Amino acid sequence: MCKNTKYRISFIIHIKEEKTEEYKIRHKNISQDMKNMLKEAGIFNYTIWLHNNMVFGYYETNDITFTKEFKSKSKVQHQWDTYMSDIFKTDSDGERTIIYPEQVFLLE
Repeated sequence: MCKNTKYRISFIIHIKEEKTEEYKIRHKNISQDMKNMLKEAGIFNYTIWLHNNMVFGYYETNDITFTKEFKSKSKVQHQWDTYMSDIFKTDSDGERTIIYPEQVFLLE
């Protein structure tokens, strides 16, 4: 693990039960543009796990402000979000719900 890491970001998203296989397929075929965008956004050690219809993701970045701003302005990120919009469960407003768990332990 990089000792200069300032931020460890984890998230939980629920996907539609009937879309779990499609979710896996789409992540096996992530474009090089998407991978490059994530790296340009300062993201590293990005991992996603899937359990039933629950996605748990984790990544690290040294500058969370830069990462958020870069992704919010990225055409590639917006295309990905649109592409994935049929996969995620949504709230009553039609927005996907992302949970950001609290870190309670770290062993370095």
